[in-house]
Amino acid sequence: MVPLDSIPKPDDLVEDALKAIFGPAAIITIVFILGNLTVAWIGAWQTGAKVARATATTARQASARLSQMPRTAAAVASLTTATIVGVQGMWLWLSYVIGNGTSYLFTGNVPPSGPQWGTVLQSLHWDPIVETYVLASAVGIVAAYVLALKGKEPGWVVAALSLPAIFWGALTGFGSLLALLVASLHLISDHNFPLDDSSRSMMLMFGIAVTQIIACSLAMNSTETVVKVWRIQTSTNDPYTEY
Repeated sequence: MVPLDSIPKPDDLVEDALKAIFGPAAIITIVFILGNLTVAWIGAWQTGAKVARATATTARQASARLSQMPRTAAAVASLTTATIVGVQGMWLWLSYVIGNGTSYLFTGNVPPSGPQWGTVLQSLHWDPIVETYVLASAVGIVAAYVLALKGKEPGWVVAALSLPAIFWGALTGFGSLLALLVASLHLISDHNFPLDDSSRSMMLMFGIAVTQIIACSLAMNSTETVVKVWRIQTSTNDPYTEY
């Protein structure tokens, strides 16, 4: 007679099946996750670049139409410049916040459950990491203007300033995918989708990293709009310009 204890239970069968499927294929699973992560980062980068280019193109087209009216050309150029400089000023403030977050992640006491962003926002301060990032952001804006004057895009400036976001985004993106994979396996086996605080924190950090890259791309690419608006204004005032 077969002992009852030796008869496998349904949960055991599910567990054995999952181990049989995902155990030997661990390398394939990791490669698949890394591939999805790479595609996600490329998509986020392309989305940020498209948004920045579309915004800049729309602003240039509107400015070009309005600047054909001599009386409004200077006002349009001034208003556009003031608006974009304000956006770039917001980026500098955001870089101050990002610098604090980066400093906290590298030197702060981060609990196992994940970063406490509320504490970071309530204790913004200056330290060498924050000062370095804010200075790099300011230099990046100047470099973007120089590149715009030369008719070049500030791609490398965006990439350099986005290094912290790329680093932490890659780690938290990979961790988020692993957390979702484990939660999905639990959903299959016991119909539960567990996400602990650390998993949610990683997903939040990944979203923040993507947002930072898009914001940086918008701020740096906006310099091209300022340069082109004033070139249009200059050509409008040039009596030798043909329309």
